[in-house]
Amino acid sequence: MLVGAPERSAGSASGLQSTMVQIGSAVGVAVMGVVFLGPIAKAATAVARADFSGSLQRTLYYEAGIFAITALLVFLMPRARRDEETGG
Repeated sequence: MLVGAPERSAGSASGLQSTMVQIGSAVGVAVMGVVFLGPIAKAATAVARADFSGSLQRTLYYEAGIFAITALLVFLMPRARRDEETGG
């Protein structure tokens, strides 16, 4: 991912990449937590039985869908030419 960054900016680009990974992880955990716990919290406030298995199944479907979309988007990433990767 950093192949297009100028050599003088490699440290900044690496730091930005690391920061984006951490932000993405935090947001992903928060969103999946809402998807999982949202229906359970609604059921608890309505004095109904919390459906953990249904909520878990729904969350896993969301995660599988996000994974599939991400796997397809990987093919849209630009690829470096072979001679640029090897430096020759």
